[in-house]
Amino acid sequence: MKVTSEFFEVQVRAEINGARTELTSVLHRSPADGSISLVSRNFGLHIAPPVAAEEVDA
Repeated sequence: MKVTSEFFEVQVRAEINGARTELTSVLHRSPADGSISLVSRNFGLHIAPPVAAEEVDA
């Protein structure tokens, strides 16, 4: 697999002892050397639940 995008969005949701938090980060990967830098980070944004495979095929 080859990826040519330089920008990636990472979404994380964690729940510990009933406390839930969400984090969305945008990362930039340098095409020159592959280094990764943080572009933005947002705490508490709503992350949509993943779509089930059967919903995609329907």
